[in-house]
Amino acid sequence: MSLKHIGQYCVVYHILKVITHLILRNLKKWESYIMKSTQHSGRIIGQMFLIGFFIVLLNSLNSVYATHLRFLRLEYEPGVNKKEIHFKVPAAFRRNGFGGTHPDGHPQTGDVITETIGGTGLNFGDGSYTGTLDFLVTSFDVDNNWIFCEALDPADPHNTFIPHTYTNCGNVSPFIQDCCRISGFVSPNRHINNPNGLYRAETVVDVCSGDSSPIVTLPPIVTCKPNAVCNFTVNALDPDGDPINWLLSTSHEASGGSSFTQPGPPDAPNAASIDPLTGIYTWDTTGATLAGNPLNNTLYSTQVTVEHKKSGDVKSKTPVDFFIQIGKCNPGTDQPPVFDPPPASRFPCGTTRFIEVGQTLVFDIQASDPDDASVDMITLNVVDLPVGASMNPPLPHGPQASPVKSTFSWTATRKDSGAHAMTFSVIDDCGNQDLCNMTIKVVTILNSCLAGVPDKSTYHYDDTPVPDGPAGTFSFDADFCNICTTTFSELKSITTELMRNNVLSNRNPGKLKRVGSELTFLKTGDYADGELSPGECVRVHYVIGLTKDKWFRFFCDVVGVEK
Repeated sequence: MSLKHIGQYCVVYHILKVITHLILRNLKKWESYIMKSTQHSGRIIGQMFLIGFFIVLLNSLNSVYATHLRFLRLEYEPGVNKKEIHFKVPAAFRRNGFGGTHPDGHPQTGDVITETIGGTGLNFGDGSYTGTLDFLVTSFDVDNNWIFCEALDPADPHNTFIPHTYTNCGNVSPFIQDCCRISGFVSPNRHINNPNGLYRAETVVDVCSGDSSPIVTLPPIVTCKPNAVCNFTVNALDPDGDPINWLLSTSHEASGGSSFTQPGPPDAPNAASIDPLTGIYTWDTTGATLAGNPLNNTLYSTQVTVEHKKSGDVKSKTPVDFFIQIGKCNPGTDQPPVFDPPPASRFPCGTTRFIEVGQTLVFDIQASDPDDASVDMITLNVVDLPVGASMNPPLPHGPQASPVKSTFSWTATRKDSGAHAMTFSVIDDCGNQDLCNMTIKVVTILNSCLAGVPDKSTYHYDDTPVPDGPAGTFSFDADFCNICTTTFSELKSITTELMRNNVLSNRNPGKLKRVGSELTFLKTGDYADGELSPGECVRVHYVIGLTKDKWFRFFCDVVGVEK
């Protein structure tokens, strides 16, 4: 591992590299100038000149590096073979540090940047390193000066995952570590607790286990009211269905050393905490150090780790590093904006939608502010928008009078298989904020890979009453065997019924009622852990409630996520 990536020395390395380059390039010029100025005191003047130059240069470099990181996360999922891991690196950086295609000359959604300010790259934990990464901008915020990005594969700039094949099975600890967090004061921001600090994000990979890390979604800045108890959820899920826990990252996890401080003492009397079972982050901001100038933003950096343990050992984990901003308005008089429920927003917050590969998902998202428009204007934004998805009008949308609305549209492709978590945010002039978390799971129809699927079979009405459905029920067990070479997970059955020449689906069941909300998968053969490997079989138990119709035909598709 090179000196550049030993976290405690990364700033020194960058500075010395630049200084050395400048010295070598200009040494002869400086020497000639100094010696011509005076022969007798040339050495002393030369030394003073160089010292002064270094001071100016160091201050300049500190300003450059220290207005940088806004957000960082490190996730992964298994690849096509058991030793291949696909990494994802979502991050947010200082927007005006990069050029782009927006009319103001800085990046907007769709632009690609090379992250040369901090030199952010991924160390795979086995001595391999990506080098400085390129990032695809997926959202941006002009007022708060951030761009939200996805790292691109150095070998294939069209991929937003970075594949790496390990030599051996077992645990490795990949990480990102570089410099710097934003400064203590660069207008309009005051960073209170970790100014100019190193940033680090580390994970744990059990190579060959087939595990994925938890998925976490959160905006770069979460706002809290001053002198009040603040609660928000660090939204996370495990793609494998494993239990997860939330905890505040240690100083070493967040910085690579002992210099990182979570919100709390000595900068605030009350320490932040997070519920390990629910992910609810709590911080009483009463008495916290503020920016002082009402025109400046008060920012506290924090990092949360979401982990999956088995038999007491950490098998996977995902860090999320973000800011908490303390609002500027009186919490007693200003009301926060909120996301509107259906029908205004057609995808309720906190829910999961399944879509098939090739299917287009379209929905509206809308937020409103109970305050008068003369008091508050609101802005809608999003992070972790799936690559290829669009919002119309584009986000950020606002500031404008309430309500604010945009339409999401995305056609999922085969490479999108799996879970995608995203977070919408709405914020008003005072910094009051509401978050809306959503999950989309892209699944693949497995009929071509399954033997034993019932199709166009006729079944008859049974008038036996069922306790939670209409009179009449139909029960059916079917064994599905994977005859392909691909492993599938998150199996789900979707049904279509044909009755009186009308095709009805379980999304619009008409006269057909299904008992219960889920179709049950029962273990059979070697099936286990929610995965269907080649040659394995799974039994599906169907229970369908009927009305007075005498017969129907039953169609079945089984869908899953391709591993």
